[in-house]
Amino acid sequence: MAIAGSLALALAVFILIDQPLQRKWSRHWLRQRFGDSASVQIHLKTIPSHQIPRQNRITENVITEEMANLLEAVGRELQLGRSLTAALIHTYPAYPVLDEFIRPIAQSCERGVSISEVLKSSEADLASVPMPSSVIFGVRALWAASAGSTGYLALERAASTLRQRCAIHHERQAQSAQARLSIKILTWLPVIFLGWQIITNPLARWFLFASPLGWALLVGGLGLNWYGRRWMNRVVLGTI
Repeated sequence: MAIAGSLALALAVFILIDQPLQRKWSRHWLRQRFGDSASVQIHLKTIPSHQIPRQNRITENVITEEMANLLEAVGRELQLGRSLTAALIHTYPAYPVLDEFIRPIAQSCERGVSISEVLKSSEADLASVPMPSSVIFGVRALWAASAGSTGYLALERAASTLRQRCAIHHERQAQSAQARLSIKILTWLPVIFLGWQIITNPLARWFLFASPLGWALLVGGLGLNWYGRRWMNRVVLGTI
């Protein structure tokens, strides 16, 4: 009877919370997908650069969006008749998330070094220092733009590529939302059920904590649960 009652309780909890959690999780990812870029853009424009978090606390997707915005802005300045050097120096302060990556290039240009030489020498830094892939892509797009008179076309296409990358990332997140929710339910439900049994069932409590077999089952079950959660997260997050 105790086993049947426990299984019935677990099934009832799953039925009651599965659909509400799925709706809440789906709304969360839809808001993040459609509202993230606009809200991030407004937020970055309004706070001072010294309040921007460190790069390791900024998501790769935000950096990718900002790099696309920077490339588009530099491309517009080129169409207005500015040189690539003047366009970069005039534009980069509006994108503080990229400040630690773009400022050294802009400062070298302000000292009179040719932008093509600066971008060429920055290739060694890109290889030796860990940087987001979108920053590497953007710097190489600027280098490509410095090679001809229609550099704005290279910048526009590079920005379009970065935006497509962000869209694919959001799409993968939305598609994997239900799988990640299932991982959380399937890994937390046994832990909740174990805690409920320990609190309400003295026989189960005695078996788990007073016998070697109980300890073995407890440690083995929790270990397998933890390993299964990590394995499923690796499988799901590997597609994002």
